Amino acid sequence: MVVNTVWNIVLIVVIVILGILLTYLLISILLKIRSFNSLKFTPLQEQKPELIKKKHFVTGDGYQLKWYGEVKPDAKKIMIGIHDFSLTGKQFENLSEYLRTNQKQTSFVTFDQRYYGNNIKPEVRYRSAVATLSDMNEIVACLKEMYPNKEIYLYGAGFGANLVLTFMRKKGNLVDGIILDSMMNFKPWKNSTGMNLALTRGCLFSPYNLITIPLDAHDYTNDKKEFLRLDQEFQTSAYVTTKEYFQMKHILKKSLTSELKIVKPVLMIQPSKDAFEQKQKINEFFDKIASNKEITFYPELKHNLALQNNEKVFKDITEWVDRDVKKTN
Repeated sequence: MVVNTVWNIVLIVVIVILGILLTYLLISILLKIRSFNSLKFTPLQEQKPELIKKKHFVTGDGYQLKWYGEVKPDAKKIMIGIHDFSLTGKQFENLSEYLRTNQKQTSFVTFDQRYYGNNIKPEVRYRSAVATLSDMNEIVACLKEMYPNKEIYLYGAGFGANLVLTFMRKKGNLVDGIILDSMMNFKPWKNSTGMNLALTRGCLFSPYNLITIPLDAHDYTNDKKEFLRLDQEFQTSAYVTTKEYFQMKHILKKSLTSELKIVKPVLMIQPSKDAFEQKQKINEFFDKIASNKEITFYPELKHNLALQNNEKVFKDITEWVDRDVKKTN
């Protein structure tokens, strides 16, 4: 009888301890995720942001972003490309060349976002998905100061479009219009058990564990050569820290509730075979935009139209920018 009583007491103590531990773990995970959901990025200000020899943009905290393109003296408009996740500013090569050849009034510039392409890869503990929003703000402000009489447009491709939308929530007055190419509102894969376990470990112990994002180059192109190039790029760069993963989820969520925050003209261009979108949600988003707006769907094309090297897409972009300028002049 005494033995049973002792064992019952021990069992109760064990259950209480386990309950406390589980509660602690759950609270820790929730607090970590909540902290990841902040869109604040406060870099240590080391210098005035500046463009160096048309090769690098140096941010206020001294990070060098690889720069592509230059602003032509006679151009009236500057279009800034914000590339898709895991890609680089080179994804805009075809569009930039088209504009250079066919549209003398628009200069296209872009950059490699932090940690991608030719940029320095810092220690993972310094990585932040929110940093790009800060960099966009500095780039726009710098170009406006350098070229006060030129109009500035943002062109976001894929997740870059979601970054542009999030930027517009507070900084939309700084630009003259935006182009949203293949805005994302859907994740075409389900997290594997291993991925979910890695995210849980990251929340509990280290938010800087690297997690691979299972991008599939088939979702971007039918061209075999382009598929191989993208597949290689994804293998080397399609990963994030746990912290970045939840930051990106929050950016995506914020961007998809930004329709009423858009105060400048917007062009939405969407491929009909985009694995990262649900068309009904795209239409609902577009309907709620109150500013001047246009939307075009392109049959048979896949995610990220800037990659497709499609002359009709590029021509439509050029004509929209021209029409918008005439409306605002």
